[in-house]
Amino acid sequence: AAVEREPLALTPQEEAEVERCRSELDRQACRICQDACQAVCEKGLPIDVMIHHDVLYEHYRNQGLEAFLDSSLTPWAKRAIEGHFSRRLAKVQECTWCGLCEERCPYNVRILDMLEGMLEDHPPLIEAARERGWAEEYQDAQSPWRARRQQERNDK
Repeated sequence: AAVEREPLALTPQEEAEVERCRSELDRQACRICQDACQAVCEKGLPIDVMIHHDVLYEHYRNQGLEAFLDSSLTPWAKRAIEGHFSRRLAKVQECTWCGLCEERCPYNVRILDMLEGMLEDHPPLIEAARERGWAEEYQDAQSPWRARRQQERNDK
């Protein structure tokens, strides 16, 4: 029965709304374009890493503070969160806000807006991790990659 019915189509208003959303979202996502933005950064910030490649940050952005903190993070991730986001925040604070990265971006991503968002959303996460005492509680927790590298060194 479902195969026989006419395909559903969007109304012109719905199509316009989809296009508006797509256009808006296109400027909020890094396309990993071979570091065009980093090449002109006065401070040499790892912009693509900061706005795209950081899995912890992507989870935080998608889940929000409380859901992120309550998610099933591994002990080694909990140990690292305060320091990781503190280092990220320090990097963002180095930005001169010159705008050269946005001028160079071939996709017109609003890089400065994204960095500004980090200035707002990193401090609450850093403070929450500090309040939970994760760095101390999980100080001996190692990432599986670091543990494997250590084992490989010991085997040599």
